[in-house]
Amino acid sequence: MLTDAYAQVAGLMGPEMMATWYQTLDVLSNCSYGEGFGVPLIEAQACGTPVVVTEASAMTELRGPGWTVRGQEFWNPMHRAWWTRPNGDEIVRAYERVYNLTETEVANRRTRAREFALGYDSTTVFNQHWKSILDQLEAKK
Repeated sequence: MLTDAYAQVAGLMGPEMMATWYQTLDVLSNCSYGEGFGVPLIEAQACGTPVVVTEASAMTELRGPGWTVRGQEFWNPMHRAWWTRPNGDEIVRAYERVYNLTETEVANRRTRAREFALGYDSTTVFNQHWKSILDQLEAKK
């Protein structure tokens, strides 16, 4: 299923609609060339949807209990960085693994995806990573 491009770009898809959409997916496929921080990966998993991602950039860290696919690295001169072109055969194999899961395995992956995403909850991130730094800066005033 693809989203309505205009509604997406215009910001007409509210949080409830997006959560419902994520929950209808068996898996979110985000096999891109690279991501800074893949917010949709965390959003999908927060809704209990596991992900398939390229084994590159932040995607490897954010896949949780999902799957990674390998690819071919190449130099992107415009960005002056290495990117990874995902391998199509690997993507197909990942989809086949998802398709062949038992109902119990599906339920387990969905639970684990949700638990993983909770580690990126804004309160958790603030308390674990920012609070001590901000306290130190406040103490120096």
